[in-house]
Amino acid sequence: MGLALFSGVFYTGGYSMELHRRHRAGKLIQQLQRFEVDQTTEEQVKKLANEYGGKYFPPARATQNELAQPAHYDIEVSSPHVTIANSTYALPRSRSWTMVAVIDVGNGKLTTLLLEQVVNRSDGFVLDADVSLLHSSKYDGLHDLGPYNVHEGATGLPGEAFGVSLSPEATEEERQKAFDFNLSCLTQLRECRHVCEILPNAWRDLAPEHRLRYTDGREVVTDSECHERMK
Repeated sequence: MGLALFSGVFYTGGYSMELHRRHRAGKLIQQLQRFEVDQTTEEQVKKLANEYGGKYFPPARATQNELAQPAHYDIEVSSPHVTIANSTYALPRSRSWTMVAVIDVGNGKLTTLLLEQVVNRSDGFVLDADVSLLHSSKYDGLHDLGPYNVHEGATGLPGEAFGVSLSPEATEEERQKAFDFNLSCLTQLRECRHVCEILPNAWRDLAPEHRLRYTDGREVVTDSECHERMK
């Protein structure tokens, strides 16, 4: 009886922690959605970073092995976990996920922002979705992505990746889609199986010709799978 009571209290406490972290992640998303390139001040960024225990990194010069890095603030919210011998483990029956914001600053203003959510499925498969605020739709000075660009990509690990980039010309509706993360993927009993479930409204705007395909031409993530999962 005592062991059963302890287990119940432990799992209830763990789930409460999960819900708290999910709420915290949702609050961070709402705050970042209001940030704007060349408008949001570094003081505002610093204040937000301090609220979430974020870190500041000064600019770094290029080296033989690394590119130059602008000054930036990193903010992280993650699922409850324990660290043992430099390895991180999720609490029993909890889902492993991380939300990270990297905010570059220069001349006292926000210059770029990357918000990334990574969810690990129970089989080790990685679902990685992100949204970026860019200074210009011409990210490399040559290729124009447009004010609202959706794209699939590779994670470097067994998994799926999907991203949205926004320039200052993006509409309010496009910004809403880009930041509309499905936070139920972090805590619901039925785990999300595809990256389209993390940013469903933006994913629906992904043109078929831009979707990842296997060598035989089949889509890696199909409409039917995503529509079924998002019912």
